[in-house]
Amino acid sequence: GVPHRSIKDDVYNGMFIPEGSTVFPNIRGISLDEHIYSDPHVFNPMRFMSKEKGGKGEPYFFAQWGFGRRVCPGRYLAETGLWLAIATILTTLSIQKAKDENGKEIEPEIKFADGMVSQTYPFRCDIIPRSESAAMLILKV
Repeated sequence: GVPHRSIKDDVYNGMFIPEGSTVFPNIRGISLDEHIYSDPHVFNPMRFMSKEKGGKGEPYFFAQWGFGRRVCPGRYLAETGLWLAIATILTTLSIQKAKDENGKEIEPEIKFADGMVSQTYPFRCDIIPRSESAAMLILKV
């Protein structure tokens, strides 16, 4: 997360935090808390669906947008833009495992880079338009 500075002496969970201390929210630790999320290292979007709809009913993680009065004011616009981008990509493109020279699928090795923003290292995949009209639409952009 983004660093903050404490404006006065404080005590949190028994730990003294002096005024002027730099404080980092441990977003990675929060999002991988095994007391909240079952199998937190496994990519499983179904975890956030309600149990009635076949999911696990685990709470959606909002900490990436910040906390309290410093929460990102553009979070709803950003989430809507991300949803539209992902929906458009999945509607128009088929994303598949890459194939080697013999036509055998290459299993991607998913590794994450550490840092302020965690992301996967690049891996090979095949991206194919789902239809001729989708290909034409993509070429117009």
